[in-house]
Amino acid sequence: MTLQRRREAARARLEKRRAGLPTKRSRRRRWGLLVVLLLLLALLHECEEVEELAEPVSPGTGAVSDVVEPVSAEPGLGLPGGRVPATARPRMPLPTPDALPWLSSFEMQVAARSPRLAACFEGATRPGALRWTTRVEATTGTVSDHLLEPVLEADPLRATQRACVLEVLTSPRYTLEARDRRSVPPRVSLVIEF
Repeated sequence: MTLQRRREAARARLEKRRAGLPTKRSRRRRWGLLVVLLLLLALLHECEEVEELAEPVSPGTGAVSDVVEPVSAEPGLGLPGGRVPATARPRMPLPTPDALPWLSSFEMQVAARSPRLAACFEGATRPGALRWTTRVEATTGTVSDHLLEPVLEADPLRATQRACVLEVLTSPRYTLEARDRRSVPPRVSLVIEF
């Protein structure tokens, strides 16, 4: 068989296959029919759900009455617009927080660091005050979770001043007498003037 005959045979087979394939118009029609069929199925499914929601009439009850008895709308029966009766409850005692026995010692140790703190503010244009809020772990004498806020019209801290203040306030550790170990260290807030 020559190459020319093979080509002609392959083209003939290709034309035969193409003749058996549906045209673009028939493919569009098939897709359109498929979409319509799916919509009908979806509507039929919704109709079945609506029928299931309807209350069935139990046999033996006879005819269903069209008369509906009115519900009394007395206030206090839980109807809209009614009031719920008050229930007497015992007072809940609020626990008073225990005073921190080491707080005065902590304040004194912070005050003892004032000469070192003053070195952090050398060259400041005017005096000011700073609120230091921190968590104090009394058993180890460490402080953490610092918050430094300027008080009144004090200038905000520069990064070098903030680093210096935190260094002075955190080291060395504080020596506090803790009688009980708390699961969460208490927050303490002090005002430092400079």
